Amino acid sequence: IDKAIEEYLEAVNPQKQHWGIKSDYKGAFASAHYRLGLLFEKKGMVDEAVYYYQKAMELDPKYYEMVYKKHPSLKSKP
Repeated sequence: IDKAIEEYLEAVNPQKQHWGIKSDYKGAFASAHYRLGLLFEKKGMVDEAVYYYQKAMELDPKYYEMVYKKHPSLKSKP
């Protein structure tokens, strides 16, 4: 899990993105954030998981349904 987290963090690092977040890449970028949420959740790191789930939802609204089905309590979080 730690290696996967490291690789996803590298992928979503804005310092490393030369292409910016273009609409073509937003889906992949949102997916990487969502997967980070899943990985952090597996490690029991709930705050980190919530952060990355929220980022995924900001980038691509289709993640709202996936996240809220799994964690309905997040609807009340800022």
